[in-house]
Amino acid sequence: MGEVVRLATAELPVLDHGTMDEMRLSMGDLRFLEVIEEASFQLVEKLCQLERAVALRDLASVARHAQRIRLLSGQIGLEDFAMVSRDVQSCAELGDVTALDAVSARLSRVGETSLFTILRMSDTCPA
Repeated sequence: MGEVVRLATAELPVLDHGTMDEMRLSMGDLRFLEVIEEASFQLVEKLCQLERAVALRDLASVARHAQRIRLLSGQIGLEDFAMVSRDVQSCAELGDVTALDAVSARLSRVGETSLFTILRMSDTCPA
């Protein structure tokens, strides 16, 4: 019998600190925190909707949710989250369900680490 090897699936988020710094400077610390928290909640909701659509094989909904995730995460500086959601959108538009399963699983991991990281960063922001 073959040996089972467990692959590490840790994702390190790539954040655009320039975008975040610009946001913080233009809207102030308190409003920045509010925007980050609201965007994070919206992203969690969209990610749940996307995962449900993947399970149902509703590719049109997957593409739509992935596009919304891409746009919103890009606006707040979550570069990896935006990039992987673009890949999910491409898989859905191409109808490649095998790749979609793998890439959407990666999107969940990237999303989780990105959102936890940005929320931890916002906790250290002076209010």
